[in-house]
Amino acid sequence: MTLCTNHLRALAAALAAACALLLTGCGDDASVDFVRSMPYALDKAAKTGQVLDNYRYCVDGKWTSEEDDKGRRIVSYTCRLKHFDDAEDIVEKHYEDAIKTTEARLDEKNPQYRQIFDVENAVKEGQWNQIEQRVRSRLEKSALLSNGRTLDQTKRLASDIQRQINRHQNQVMMTQGAVNYDKQQLARGSGPGDDAVRARMAQNEKLIADRQAKIKGLEEELQKVRNDLSDEEKQFADKLKDALAVERKALDERYEERRQNYVGSIQKSIDKLKAEAGADHPWAEFKTARLEVRYAMTGEKSADLIGTMLHLAYKDGT
Repeated sequence: MTLCTNHLRALAAALAAACALLLTGCGDDASVDFVRSMPYALDKAAKTGQVLDNYRYCVDGKWTSEEDDKGRRIVSYTCRLKHFDDAEDIVEKHYEDAIKTTEARLDEKNPQYRQIFDVENAVKEGQWNQIEQRVRSRLEKSALLSNGRTLDQTKRLASDIQRQINRHQNQVMMTQGAVNYDKQQLARGSGPGDDAVRARMAQNEKLIADRQAKIKGLEEELQKVRNDLSDEEKQFADKLKDALAVERKALDERYEERRQNYVGSIQKSIDKLKAEAGADHPWAEFKTARLEVRYAMTGEKSADLIGTMLHLAYKDGT
């Protein structure tokens, strides 16, 4: 507090020096009247008395005239600087406003608060979409279901069987084309190669029958796999639901922690401001401040400004 007070006293002295550029003084007797009627240094159209008497930072202005120990006639103008009187109120108002502004950041109706958490929620939901896709993909490849397969394996098995069926069907169509061609040849009439044609046609018809039997077996197998897949998808949906519930809870907790950290940081700022508001502040230590402007008469019709002083009174009596 001593360092701060000394610093403020130095600051006040500097302020007093600055005031000397604006202020000059006058009094009650002829010397006072003369000084009051002197042209003001910075505006020759104005009188010194007018400037000092109407100086906006001064209240309770007073003019005096006395002789000093050197025999000089000294004219002084003194006033109380009102802003120094208001220092404690200014400090208090500053903290009231700062606390009110900071507390508003915790109000859910405050647009700033809503904007922060609207952005947070948008980011959160974007992350959730990625998590959902990642968990689904992972479970499809790793979660074993009632038949000992993963959902991904069952889907692959169904696709593989379908490819086999398609291949056999293509081969049946090609072989059937060969059989139809041989039938057309035999229909033209007998010839030396008819027996070979009939033998080839019989062989192809057997191939067609064998492949159709394989197709039928594969189709039955595919239907079974598809039935399994339907059941597995239901099982998978339950596993996915449980896994996503765990992930969602973890995500909500992370964002709630972030929200609490935000709220906590604002609350710490509020607590700090309240603590500072209740502490001693150097500017609030001023009790009064008086400005004194002094002129020395150098003749009946002449006077010189000899000093501008700032007299500070503190609450501690100094």
